[in-house]
Amino acid sequence: MLRPAPYPLSHNRMLLQACSNKQTGAVNRALSKMRIPVQAYRTYLFNLRSYADFQNLAFPRDISTAFGAALTELIVQGYILGATKSRKTRQAASRIAFSKLPSADDVVFSWDLASAKAVDSFTSSAFAIAQTLSTELRDSLQALAKDAFSQGLPFMQFKEQLAMQGFDTGNPYHLRTNFDTAANTAFAAGHWEQIKNNLELFPYLRYVALGNDRTCEICGPLDGLIYPHDDPFWDTWAPLNHWNCHCSVEQLTANEAEGSPKLNNPTDVMPKPQVGFDSNPAKLHYLPDTVRTSNPKLTDAKEARLPSVDAGAAWDKDQKINTNGMSKQELLDTYHSKIIEFHNKYEAPDKSVCLIVPTKEVLGKFDSNKYTLQDLRRRFQYLNYLPDIIQNPDEIWDRNINNKPRPHFIKVLDKNVVLVFEAVDGHYEYFNLMLLDQIDKIRNGILRYKK
Repeated sequence: MLRPAPYPLSHNRMLLQACSNKQTGAVNRALSKMRIPVQAYRTYLFNLRSYADFQNLAFPRDISTAFGAALTELIVQGYILGATKSRKTRQAASRIAFSKLPSADDVVFSWDLASAKAVDSFTSSAFAIAQTLSTELRDSLQALAKDAFSQGLPFMQFKEQLAMQGFDTGNPYHLRTNFDTAANTAFAAGHWEQIKNNLELFPYLRYVALGNDRTCEICGPLDGLIYPHDDPFWDTWAPLNHWNCHCSVEQLTANEAEGSPKLNNPTDVMPKPQVGFDSNPAKLHYLPDTVRTSNPKLTDAKEARLPSVDAGAAWDKDQKINTNGMSKQELLDTYHSKIIEFHNKYEAPDKSVCLIVPTKEVLGKFDSNKYTLQDLRRRFQYLNYLPDIIQNPDEIWDRNINNKPRPHFIKVLDKNVVLVFEAVDGHYEYFNLMLLDQIDKIRNGILRYKK
């Protein structure tokens, strides 16, 4: 028999702050481990004799290796902490008596298949992130040297003021941001795993921000909102929602949730998570990384030396819709039904996630008279391939549209047919049909994925 009792948000903030402090300590220890390889590379740089030496700069292998190892260690520690600490504190404070739930003192962590898969998914990207950021470090140093040389700055003066941007021990912002995010994402993932074990007892989740001066404009409006554990709300707004986010969720019984003014009651203007955090990375087991936001390089297919996209890729022709003879209303009805059918989240090969949601704007996308009957018949033949464009594209390009990155998923079918799927803020926006000889017009921007 459950005995409902008040469980104030302020109390959970104290518990969350305690976990956050522990995570911060782990991040600081990881940063201390980076001092030796960073200092060794700085010594190597200082021993270079000319600007010409910077054009053949060695890859910072020791930094990359130590970076990846530290990320992995933080992931494992964060996951275990999320799976145990949050559960212990909730059970100890809940004042709920029932036989199925063990005492808080009895809660221990043990590896199972789900936990092993989750951690493996996180750690598989740790060394890739480390290598990419280490490569960017080398490239940025070479660019700084080239710029200083062109300005006539004496080489010794250049070396004395040279900063290893984001890696220097005095201000390791790249390291700290990635360490902090890895630790907190793994913590949230461990928490999500244990949430699934107690859904019968705690079917609701409440968003919990720290409630101090670190609470940002994204998390502030979300603080205290309550939804069922399987509500689509959590697919977008479950913590983490931005870099250095320390928010969490807590489980509530039905008695604790029902009657709250914040139950199923979103704010008037819902904030948008930062790019990379809008699809619950803790639940989907991927690490957000700073690669896409730390000076990504613009390129195009020619500069990137990409070969021409081949026609005749393997695809299931049986899914093609016969639109011959359909009226415009029949075509639009078919489009609406498919968008509703495909309402879900889909993971792309680069671990980004895109949602197809039947909003009013999406459903009305092709209502305009600018789309001819012939155009809609040609285009809507391929509606059944929308999920496949996200999950199995040939390339993904981030193109700058109206000063905002807009991912373009490119999928080549047979002969002269190319499907292009466009997303905005992680949501389906538009899809188009192009001829093969036109495709290079949109193969530019930031290349996120190449099959």
